[in-house]
Amino acid sequence: MNLSRYIIVIFMFPVFLLATQFAQFGDAVSVTLDSSVTYASTTNIYKTSVRTSDDYYVWNPGVKLDFSQGESNFDLSLNLSYDFNRYQRLSNLDSDLLKASLFGSYRGAVTQVLLSYGTTEGQSAQADLTGQASASFEDLIETKTDNLSLIAKYRYSPKLSFSSGINANDLSYSTYASQFSSKESFTIPIDIIYHYSEKLDVIYGIDYTNKEIGLTSSGKGDYSTDEVYYKVGLSGEIRPKLDGNISVGIRHIEFSNEDVINYSKDYRETLGIQSALSWRLSPKFSSILNLTRNYDTAGSGDSYNQTKVSLTNRYTIKSDLSINTLASLSSKKYLSGSRRTDELDRYEVNLDYFPHQNVIISMGYAYTHSRAASRYVGEDFSIKASILY
Repeated sequence: MNLSRYIIVIFMFPVFLLATQFAQFGDAVSVTLDSSVTYASTTNIYKTSVRTSDDYYVWNPGVKLDFSQGESNFDLSLNLSYDFNRYQRLSNLDSDLLKASLFGSYRGAVTQVLLSYGTTEGQSAQADLTGQASASFEDLIETKTDNLSLIAKYRYSPKLSFSSGINANDLSYSTYASQFSSKESFTIPIDIIYHYSEKLDVIYGIDYTNKEIGLTSSGKGDYSTDEVYYKVGLSGEIRPKLDGNISVGIRHIEFSNEDVINYSKDYRETLGIQSALSWRLSPKFSSILNLTRNYDTAGSGDSYNQTKVSLTNRYTIKSDLSINTLASLSSKKYLSGSRRTDELDRYEVNLDYFPHQNVIISMGYAYTHSRAASRYVGEDFSIKASILY
């Protein structure tokens, strides 16, 4: 554990012990304890054709600080937490992983600014990063992801607004760094927003994205891409009981190093889709449909077009009990000469119980079937208790 982690733990510890006393610091700062304990069991921890099972525990102490300036239009919040993962048999996988995020907003008469920054340390199976996994590779890869987003929106008239900013992402590897391809990217969106009605907006825009792909020990990677996404979409209440956002368009992608990536041509054009739609069938039942088609790069350094659709359903049995289901299907078509296609299906069911307004107890089951270069099946069961105080 490095010095920065010690500082965070030292800062968080007294807050956990004295949460009731430090819940409010005048009118400017409030502190919320946001922690959880999870017991989980998995039948295929490495996500390979040869299954390895284990049980593990995750203790996640966390704290949230909210800063406000009274009647000001400025808000700021900070979230800090740690995942302490402890495995029953595979103790070599034990890890302490930091999660920190910062959210800020300013809402003026005609201007709105949204800021977010986050850093997340995680563990991933080799198959999650590359779609391929060796049964002899018995370890999880530790990653670090940094995200920055700054978006400003200006209302020019009652019917017209403009929006722009920057979204940046940096993915690196804390272990096995030479074997996987790091990725740095930034996106600059430029949107023209027409307010069709009080509840529905029509959006015309262009997103420019640059990606820098790192070199792996196998010789893959070491190139950059420039992508332009021309889009048109809707945001808001599309129909009664149906709201969300959807955009469709064309992605134009250029690659910097044709010889390294071995693609049939140095540019590509492909269909792009981004959508998240919520349907409220009744006060007790709602569904969320997500559909995306985008371009990305795997940890192996190979690029692909991914189509992914997921459907989440939530049914409230009674005021303190609800059930959630998820079905997710994805397909990745790689752009290299092999024309490889990876497919993955995942199904989940979760039961949430609210014994108290500050406590949630969740029980879940998930089934995963991968038809990627490395085929595997996995099942996961978990029980989680969360407290928000």
